[in-house]
Amino acid sequence: MIFLASRSASTISYNQASKYLADALATLRAKSATALALITFIENAPAVQIGIVAAQEPGAFGPFNMEWAFTGPCIIWSPTKKFKCKAADISGYRPNGSAVWAKKVDTGDPPLITLIHALGHAKQYIEDSSIFASKTVDGLVTEGSKSIDDIEADNLKRHENPVCKEMGLYQRVKYSDFDGFVDV
Repeated sequence: MIFLASRSASTISYNQASKYLADALATLRAKSATALALITFIENAPAVQIGIVAAQEPGAFGPFNMEWAFTGPCIIWSPTKKFKCKAADISGYRPNGSAVWAKKVDTGDPPLITLIHALGHAKQYIEDSSIFASKTVDGLVTEGSKSIDDIEADNLKRHENPVCKEMGLYQRVKYSDFDGFVDV
């Protein structure tokens, strides 16, 4: 289940956050079969609730987040920031999992791609929470059963990049192709 959480530390009102989230989820569902399947999977996950806080800061997925007072899985998401990255048209993947691509370009993805990336981590968590142990993944060290590089590569390959491709956006070749956030 996905729910919008209200936190006093967020400078985005609950009503505005609700609109941002509803619009992002509707766009993702309408423009990407992969996003539709991912969102449906999370919404139908028995006994797992993924809280989302809309905030004015770059976000992350985590099995918990003490700063935002979450004791369970949560996403901190900025609906007002797009992320800059180097990306390419990915034509496939090699047997070792590396992407096949031509030239990288500088691009900026809309906030809904940041959301789908975090939802991809939520799906990974639902599938096998042990890969996260008790640490946040995006930007922080994890002590789970898989390395951050493996978790991020899987998320790009199964979730973020297929959605980007279906929406006509460039795809990140690797997680570290991220260049920061800018206001929309």
